[in-house]
Amino acid sequence: MGLFKKRDEYDAIYGGGPVGDIPVYAEDDYGFNLPGCDEVYDEDGYSVPCDGYNCNAKVKFHNGRYECPKCGKVFDRADFFAYIGANLPGPECVTCNNLYPGCIVCPYGYETDY
Repeated sequence: MGLFKKRDEYDAIYGGGPVGDIPVYAEDDYGFNLPGCDEVYDEDGYSVPCDGYNCNAKVKFHNGRYECPKCGKVFDRADFFAYIGANLPGPECVTCNNLYPGCIVCPYGYETDY
């Protein structure tokens, strides 16, 4: 790979790793380079498999969208929340661009239990 950046204290606390060099681009289970993608979990902390035909890859959050890196399926927020059986803290979650669940700070002031 060769591209690295220094992990700062914020990354060490919220990114789950020690301070030091980390790769800029990480590969998922299928060998896809996923710059700027976040792992997606349901409200119980389990990864979310894609429901695309014969896919079952882990859904990722990229540029404000829930999408599958293997088959390319994009979930709109309402469909994604229904798919994972989300118990949303408020109606604005459907139109917000933050990763849910996993919001560190809610722009609408909602509190979450995760």
